[in-house]
Amino acid sequence: MLCAQYLGATGLAVPVNANSAVETYLRIPVIRTKIGSPYVIAAMHQAAATSNYVAGFECNGGFLCASSMILAGSQIDALPTRDAWLPFICLLNMANESRLTLSQLIATLPKRFCASDRLKEFPRYKAQAYLTHWRNDIESLQTLIDRSTKITDMNNTDGLRVTYQDGLILHLRASGNAPELRCYCEADCPETARQYVIKVLEKVSTLPDISNN
Repeated sequence: MLCAQYLGATGLAVPVNANSAVETYLRIPVIRTKIGSPYVIAAMHQAAATSNYVAGFECNGGFLCASSMILAGSQIDALPTRDAWLPFICLLNMANESRLTLSQLIATLPKRFCASDRLKEFPRYKAQAYLTHWRNDIESLQTLIDRSTKITDMNNTDGLRVTYQDGLILHLRASGNAPELRCYCEADCPETARQYVIKVLEKVSTLPDISNN
């Protein structure tokens, strides 16, 4: 987020599991994609048709630029593949110019924390069966998680990502490259996010197979 800000990005593409602070902090058009750099790259090129400086990043730190940008007064060419050095350079420049430490820069970001984990040996067909079931019967997911707070948004871009009225975000998806069910949680404090990931995966691990396989 800080790198995109420093480069003056006017459009951004990120995977659906990226921190929700992206929209509230940067206040620029954001496209959320399926998880994986090919989806982010495709969305960046789509956004580049209407924005001057389009960037993208993944939660693992890889940063991309669909168009040339200005860094410390010099133009850098587009970076259509993930680059891990650019965020370091941008943040060091940003810290130097603002006379702040890196931790002080991070403290300017909204306080949103993410946690994630996975259930191994959880067949994809079983995961997909439950994701379909929960999409069609959201109350069953509410019962599983034991939350009375109202769901205000449901995103099916990659798995099932629900946002609650109190700001908590829960995201469940089948892994694309292993027989695993992945769980992500975002909250206002790291402990809450971590506890919900543990709680949800413990409950899902006891569920019977409802697929036709």
